[in-house]
Amino acid sequence: MMMKKTDTTASTTANQLHTAKVLLSSKNFTRAEQLLKEILQVESKNPEALDLLAKILYLRDEKKAARNLWKQSLKYAGQPEVLFSNLHTFLHVLRQEGNLKAADKHASMKLPKWPQTHVPDTQERDRIIELANLLAKSGQLESSRTLLEQIAATLPDDVEIMASIGIIQMLQEQYAEALKTFTTVDRAIQPRSDLSLLARIYQAAAALDNKELMLTTAERATDEHPFHNAPKQPGQSKNILLIYPHPNLSTTIQADERGSQFSGNYPSQLRERLSDEFHFSSILTATETSRKATDKLPHPDLIINNVVNAESLISLGDLSSLCDFIDSFNAPVINHPRNAISASRNQTIKLIDDIPSVIAPSTVRFSKINKSHADLVDEIESQFDYPFIVRTLSAQEGKGMSKVDNRESLAQALDEKPTDFYVTQFVESRHESGLYRKIRAAVVGDEVHVIRVDHSTEWKIYGRTKKDQIMVNFHQQRPEFLAAEDRICTNPYEELGQPIMQALEEIGRRIPLDIFGIDFDVTSEGKFLFFETNATMNLLSTADPSVPYSLDAEKRLLTAIKHYMRSLIEKAS
Repeated sequence: MMMKKTDTTASTTANQLHTAKVLLSSKNFTRAEQLLKEILQVESKNPEALDLLAKILYLRDEKKAARNLWKQSLKYAGQPEVLFSNLHTFLHVLRQEGNLKAADKHASMKLPKWPQTHVPDTQERDRIIELANLLAKSGQLESSRTLLEQIAATLPDDVEIMASIGIIQMLQEQYAEALKTFTTVDRAIQPRSDLSLLARIYQAAAALDNKELMLTTAERATDEHPFHNAPKQPGQSKNILLIYPHPNLSTTIQADERGSQFSGNYPSQLRERLSDEFHFSSILTATETSRKATDKLPHPDLIINNVVNAESLISLGDLSSLCDFIDSFNAPVINHPRNAISASRNQTIKLIDDIPSVIAPSTVRFSKINKSHADLVDEIESQFDYPFIVRTLSAQEGKGMSKVDNRESLAQALDEKPTDFYVTQFVESRHESGLYRKIRAAVVGDEVHVIRVDHSTEWKIYGRTKKDQIMVNFHQQRPEFLAAEDRICTNPYEELGQPIMQALEEIGRRIPLDIFGIDFDVTSEGKFLFFETNATMNLLSTADPSVPYSLDAEKRLLTAIKHYMRSLIEKAS
């Protein structure tokens, strides 16, 4: 008789919990709360009721009370399925709050095994994958992988779970295992093609230095995902086509073409910021197959070419066919490759080295082909004094770049660099404060806009983005730098001086590009110290919100770019 009563109570509680979930989803919080409290009067340790009540309290901004209920729900959860569900919710909330220390603490709890007799439904399966991701973010890679492998045992044909295991293997630096896992998933989904999966294969191959697989994967991604074209929205009056050589597979995690094609620099930033007025699409041009996808795209009113690195254009070996492809649209082009090929690092120095007040450090391209190590060292030393900078031909954002102070460090740099590379004379530019500074200007047609100023204790200066917490903290502690940046961006002629601005404008006129960035500084002697010009820079802000770049400067730049784009379209029509 007692057993029958217990079964009845359990059935009643299950029905009440279901009703509470329905009420909660319909935002009837008051009635849901009443029902959950009724359950807890009978079963004070019911983990599901505690979890649901915590959600209601949290939505009412009673966060401390909600967190206490979630802790209790984890303590009293006897069934693994309930524990994992409640832990997923709690970790998600903690990370959303930025309470990473608490999230890491609770993620380290000992987890039960998933019952192998219980096959998760779709909702449970999705929640487990998300929980595994949260555990991994807290550094619990082994727990995350173990949980996924237990679920995989109940769903052996689930490719998303398998792919999630591969991602954890990558984080564990088990690259060969990860590559095997991703390749198995890739075979399982054929003939379907998943771009994010190809990116994972590419990243695993890169970690294993498997250049052949990297190349074939990039070509396959280009052929199988050659374009992106979202539906046109109201207000988008003109079509803008972005030209890319191949998808960005080095960081892609989104399972769509947008994640691989709209990434990395200012054309992609424009797509985000100007989508209310312009319709953006993109096409990859690295293979003949990808170039045939033009019939899937609207005819462009304007083209923004993102195949602009001169060194990459030279290495492609098909500049003529690329130019013919772009010209076939019969539309105005920003940064045409025919012009961009004349803006390599060494050619740029030749273009500007006679401008008064400009220090344009000597830059020479070298090759290891048919040269011994000793001959190459002698060749470099005959043209440069230590220290100097050795850098790869096309890497950006300070990657592939090292300062060489002596012959020993030169030998190491040569071992690390590819066959062809650049050497640039290093010019000491540390200010009396002991800090280095980098000023960035943007050229838009005939206009020049000073848009940001960064400082650093190191000669290699990075932007203050979220991913570089050191630079963020550095500028948070020095608000005077942000104030100085705002003054420079607002009144560059007054703050930097007329000779500097005239030199900047002259450089803008001489570089054969339409929209690009210039990095420089002003020395203590009042000279213009040139760092680089680049058409693939992030010209719009990537700064952490706590240390923003000049908002007014960004507004002026965005307005200038819009006007320039409109003017090109109007002239063509």
